[in-house]
Amino acid sequence: MNATVLAAEKTTGVNGVKTLTYRVTLTYLAAGFDWQANYLATLEKGADPARQKLRLLAWLTIANDNGQSFPDATLLAVAGTINVERNFRSLTDPLEAKPLRLTCYPLGSTARGTVAEPAAAPPPSAPIAEWSAAQDIVVTGSRMAGLMAPAADKVAMKAREESLGDVKLYRVPEQVTVASQSLKQVAFLDQPRVNGTLFHRGACGPESEEGNDEQPVPVALWLRTRNDAAHGLGLAMPSGKMAVFEPTSAGEMLLGEQDIRDYASGQKVELALANSSNVYLACGREAESRELSDGRWHSLHALVTNANGHAITIEITLADSSGWLVRKLSGQHVLEDGRHIMSVTVPANGSRTLQWDIRGTQ
Repeated sequence: MNATVLAAEKTTGVNGVKTLTYRVTLTYLAAGFDWQANYLATLEKGADPARQKLRLLAWLTIANDNGQSFPDATLLAVAGTINVERNFRSLTDPLEAKPLRLTCYPLGSTARGTVAEPAAAPPPSAPIAEWSAAQDIVVTGSRMAGLMAPAADKVAMKAREESLGDVKLYRVPEQVTVASQSLKQVAFLDQPRVNGTLFHRGACGPESEEGNDEQPVPVALWLRTRNDAAHGLGLAMPSGKMAVFEPTSAGEMLLGEQDIRDYASGQKVELALANSSNVYLACGREAESRELSDGRWHSLHALVTNANGHAITIEITLADSSGWLVRKLSGQHVLEDGRHIMSVTVPANGSRTLQWDIRGTQ
């Protein structure tokens, strides 16, 4: 941190003795700061799921958990793991904190006629535990209701990405105020037309948690894109939280929220959304095939039902490729991340019966 503590011009003192006053800048280390990336993905209404368009907006959410405010500060954020060779915290006194106080809810007893006070609303989500003391959220460059609110129409100011060795540095182009005990948000990424794909993902086979008992289970909806210029991205994406919204007649609806890791340019990005209420998968096998790892070929099957008004793509994980072989698949066979995957299209308001053979390699 830098702070100017004194400023004056050259003056003449008592008895003609010249007195010089200098501008002094104090540089020091301050604890209680952290930041994380918050991503907001808003799907385009009415788009083809196979060629989904979305707007991706990302915010630097900075936490100042100490009692010092920094008005008109130059703000920079570093994304990446920095090698710290010396523990500077050992040079200062440890931070003091109030002891933990737990209050059970509800209070009192209805038998005695006591009425509990309503529970207070939880604070906004934050990167680290120390953020819980922050009281205010200040958003620079746009109006937002909270950390994970739907994307604003326009971003007035955006932090610039720069390279700093092997990490990324985000420089806020204007001076901002980081108030004490508060959160500050500044946009650092705004990509209005990102190309993606919506698909469903399920699992059938020896490693499937759902088993093979012919019982239909809902499958998860996923969003896939690639962090490159061809898909409307191609920028560093620091780890953080991502929320995906879908426009509806009642406003923006949250489809899913999850933590994401760091994504470099060129990497594939996949996000698990909510379980679908319209797409179900039922897995089955031959009645006599109770032990699939006996070295013989066994026939498995699955039924996919789609109650949506549009066709869907589903990817079914069949088995780990290191321990199993597959053949005679009803759909497209893909080897991805060491797994056998079958990809098929199911028509609107329709179903498909799938078959394949599987055999253990040992």
